[in-house]
Amino acid sequence: MNNKAFTLIELLVVVLIIGILAAIALPQYEKAVIKARYTNLKSLVNSMYNAEKIYYLTNNTYTTNLDELDLDIGGSYLTDSSRRFPWGMCSLESGYIACRYEVKVGYVRMLNSTDTYCMSYDRAFDKICRSETGAEPDNRHYFLYP
Repeated sequence: MNNKAFTLIELLVVVLIIGILAAIALPQYEKAVIKARYTNLKSLVNSMYNAEKIYYLTNNTYTTNLDELDLDIGGSYLTDSSRRFPWGMCSLESGYIACRYEVKVGYVRMLNSTDTYCMSYDRAFDKICRSETGAEPDNRHYFLYP
């Protein structure tokens, strides 16, 4: 008798292998998504920084209103002096630009200096700041780098 079908054991082994591969791949995928969104956040902060510097050169003061900057920030809506994005929120204050991603990690660019801060409020997000700065967090989990 020539049976061309798979046995139950063979199918279970294939399902098990697929499950193991998914268990390994999914966390790596989530880390890649978080890192990509954080990189997007950094890029946005740097664009806001440059637009704020241009505003300062023109008006001799910094703005706290994102609408006054010559910057197109798509996919966002205004809440008070902040912009909410699908991944987090950015705001302008006197002297700095701050963005945060899902509240657990933040990125701050000082307007009157070259200082930039990576802030983490979760051990998992400490790894993002640590990988970019090579620094260890202090007791508030702040990272400072030029």
